[in-house]
Amino acid sequence: MAFFAPISVGYNHQWWYRMPKMELSDEQIVELILQLPPERQRAVLQMLSAARDAWWQRTIAEGEQPMRRLCAERGLNWDAMTEEEREAFVDDLIHECRACDLHS
Repeated sequence: MAFFAPISVGYNHQWWYRMPKMELSDEQIVELILQLPPERQRAVLQMLSAARDAWWQRTIAEGEQPMRRLCAERGLNWDAMTEEEREAFVDDLIHECRACDLHS
């Protein structure tokens, strides 16, 4: 007999129960979500959006560290650069890498 312990989750501080893991296809998951009332569908989308935003912020933060190091090696300050200057810097790096690949 399986034991389902109540767990608290962030969504409206409701109590949910741990369920056994199920293997569902993406299509099955979408079909289940579409069966929810519209307000619950919006809640699912908000949770997914928040998770995506958190992932994106972590990705940006992790990606900026190497860019700061590369800038510092070239006497530049990543944090002081405008978005256009950053794009130009990355473009220069890409072309620099391509030039190295051609000469290898």
